[in-house]
Amino acid sequence: MVRADLVPGRRRVRVGAHRVEVGATALELGLRTAGVAGQLRDPGRPHQEQDDDEDDQQLCHPSSLPFPAVAVTGVVFDIGGVLLDWQPRLAYRELIPDPDELDWFLANVCTTEWNLTLDAGRPFDEACAELTERHPDQAERIQAWRNQDVMIAGEVPGTADLVRRLKDRGVPLHLLTNMPADVFRARLAAHPVLQLFDGAVVSGDEGILKPEAGLFRVLLDRFGLEPASTLFVDDSEVNVEGARAVGLQTHRFVDAERLEKALTDHGLL
Repeated sequence: MVRADLVPGRRRVRVGAHRVEVGATALELGLRTAGVAGQLRDPGRPHQEQDDDEDDQQLCHPSSLPFPAVAVTGVVFDIGGVLLDWQPRLAYRELIPDPDELDWFLANVCTTEWNLTLDAGRPFDEACAELTERHPDQAERIQAWRNQDVMIAGEVPGTADLVRRLKDRGVPLHLLTNMPADVFRARLAAHPVLQLFDGAVVSGDEGILKPEAGLFRVLLDRFGLEPASTLFVDDSEVNVEGARAVGLQTHRFVDAERLEKALTDHGLL
């Protein structure tokens, strides 16, 4: 059973370098795009289009790390963009059928920065109410952001099979995700691949986001993982850099074929 325990009584959340009280308005959060927005996919662009932009980038082979590589004994997976194909556009196929209008909405109303506050633990009711006050003409569309289940297009091709193969070989597997706690629990129930993991750390439970070092340390401490022998897989370069900074070995995910090669090179498959 995957663990994603709530932290009772926590009222402060951290978004990048900013600590805020849950309950603050978006204006009070003072979010900056630098170093924060980059940790999530741009909700206004399709998954494959963003992958194509990054295909030629270095995939962070252990030989490029600033510490000696050691044998990998466990793997930590991100969820969105690695295991499940998160496409917020799917919630707006009927509400906003015009692609240009949807681009504007995702860039100016339900933005990446606003969604990060939800991932950091801000309640949906509060966040949607505050955003509706700022954009009253967009009220129905803002409420549609609650339809998180329809934002999953399915599994990312090939990765679930890799997880099953790792599981069959007895490799310890964990999840580390930026996601609201209740959304994670719903996806855990709906997607069997997530049930194959030995444990999870969810940003919405902890009040801190990747790529902050504190969230990686929660993962390592909670499950007794050694960073140098743990491989972290994420599709965000910012998150990969955050993991590397605390000593984990890393692989920036582009597709299952390249991940399979990396896992094979590490002797895990």
